[in-house]
Amino acid sequence: MQGAMKRVNRVMALATEVAVAVVLTGAGASAGAASPASPGFPSGPSITNPLFPLQPGTTYTYDGTTGTQPEHEVLTVTSNVKKINGIPSLQVVDSNFVSGHLVESTLDYYAQDFAGNVWYMGEFATQYKHGHPTGHVGSWMAGRNEAMSGIIMEASPRVGDLYRQEFSAGIAEDAAKVLSTTSSVHTPFGTWINNVLLTKDFSYIETGVEHKYYVPGIGLVKSKDVVGGSEVLALTGIQR
Repeated sequence: MQGAMKRVNRVMALATEVAVAVVLTGAGASAGAASPASPGFPSGPSITNPLFPLQPGTTYTYDGTTGTQPEHEVLTVTSNVKKINGIPSLQVVDSNFVSGHLVESTLDYYAQDFAGNVWYMGEFATQYKHGHPTGHVGSWMAGRNEAMSGIIMEASPRVGDLYRQEFSAGIAEDAAKVLSTTSSVHTPFGTWINNVLLTKDFSYIETGVEHKYYVPGIGLVKSKDVVGGSEVLALTGIQR
């Protein structure tokens, strides 16, 4: 990440006294550890945060471009549950196609705490070339090899909030900053005015910055690279 980042200290008190400190300090520094404790989570995963709802059986489709090539992404919310670091986590299958060819498929895992924050618990990624798996770059699970979960969506986002989304040293170190809670966005699926959450997403181990747009009741509707890339994806369909 280029340029110095302002230091931000924020402590989020969860409903069951699970405290999480998110500290980002200095240029190129890694975000502070954010590790939830199992007493702060229900016995089964229920992801109802309006900005990141995950109802099993729902499929989201996104279309756009990466460079000059067409890109297609399919997110399927399954009913599969995996215990990660003692926390029941819901599985989402994310399949990414470029020019009609599968290039990556990931199994992502999420859990929502009693306060309404949605946590990213881990992912198992598989890359493909010519239809054959080539590796599992970027895979991590909270509780393994000192990896820690992070917040993918806050219960009550506020402009200026800065938080780690994941942490596995040298593998997965994404973070996000809330830029606006009253943004607007247009996609083939719809247009929303003055009620859109806009975040700046970045990584401490990779270059590039991405803007993401979230709509209440739907979730992510658009993402676009603004630094270091040319990918643009927008919501084109939802099947429930």
